[in-house]
Amino acid sequence: MAFSFLVTLREGIEMALVIAILLGYLRSIGQKQHFRAIWTGVGVAAAICMAIGIGLEVASKELDKRIVEGFEGFAMIFAVIVLTGMAFWMKRQAAGISADLRARIDSALGGGSVTALVLLAATSVGREGLETTLFLFAGSSTGASGTEYVLGGLLGFAVAAVVGVGMYQGSRWFPMRAFFQVSAIVLIVLAAGLLANSVT
Repeated sequence: MAFSFLVTLREGIEMALVIAILLGYLRSIGQKQHFRAIWTGVGVAAAICMAIGIGLEVASKELDKRIVEGFEGFAMIFAVIVLTGMAFWMKRQAAGISADLRARIDSALGGGSVTALVLLAATSVGREGLETTLFLFAGSSTGASGTEYVLGGLLGFAVAAVVGVGMYQGSRWFPMRAFFQVSAIVLIVLAAGLLANSVT
C-alpha cells in the first residue's frame, strides 16, 4: 500500500502541477473558454493510460509465467532508470516547466488550434500517467494485497488532487520545493527496492 500511495502521490502532484499551470495561465489571459480542451486532453491521457494498464494486467494473466516474470523484471529495471533519472531531472528543470507550458499554450492559441491545446494537455499529463502505469505494474509484486495496493494508489491520487486545487487557486501553503526534494530521495529508495526485487 505504501508503494502505490507514494508513486501516485508523487506522479499525481506532477500531473496536478501541469494541469494547474495550464488552467491558471488560460485564466490569467482571459481564455477560460478553452478549459474544456485541457480537460479533454486530460481525459484522453487517462483513458490511454488505463487501457495500457488493463492490457498489462490481462497479458500478465494470459502469458506463460516465465514470460511474465521476465517482463516484470524488465519493467522493474526500466522503472529504476526512469525513477532515478526523473528525480535528478526534476531538481534541474522544475523551474522551467511553467515557462515552457505557457509558451506552448501561446503557440497553440496563436495558431487558433483547439486540437493543439488538447494534444498539449494529453501529452503533458500522459507522460506522467504512463510512468505511473509502469511503476504500479512493476511494483504490483511488492507483497501488498490487491485491495490494499489499489486503495493506496487511489489515496495518493486523492491527496494529489487536493494539492492541485490549492495550486490552481494560487495557494502557497504547499511546500513544493521541499516536496520534490524529499520525494526525489524517496523515489531513489523505491528504485533501489525495485532493483533488488528484480534480481531475486
